[in-house]
Amino acid sequence: MRADGAAPPSTPWTGRRSATGPCRGGRRLYEADVDLAGPLADWTAHLSVVRDKAIPLPEPMAALLAEAAEQLNATAADAPLAALRAAGVLERIADRVSR
Repeated sequence: MRADGAAPPSTPWTGRRSATGPCRGGRRLYEADVDLAGPLADWTAHLSVVRDKAIPLPEPMAALLAEAAEQLNATAADAPLAALRAAGVLERIADRVSR
């Protein structure tokens, strides 16, 4: 409820939240003097736990993916549409493999 007793307008849930998205009075969290250190530290710790429990990639696959990432970054700087196309190809490969 708002201070005037009226219900806040409903917003459809998009499934996404952002620490930098609108927060208080339409201002972003970092503009609203909200300390994000705690939540961001929690998130970083969570990612570390997930990373530690994940199954490691075989070395040849890890090297291949690292090389692909480097190539995509280089291509994105020179030809962003080509990099986007390559990312789409990788997405379709991942979709096929996951079935």
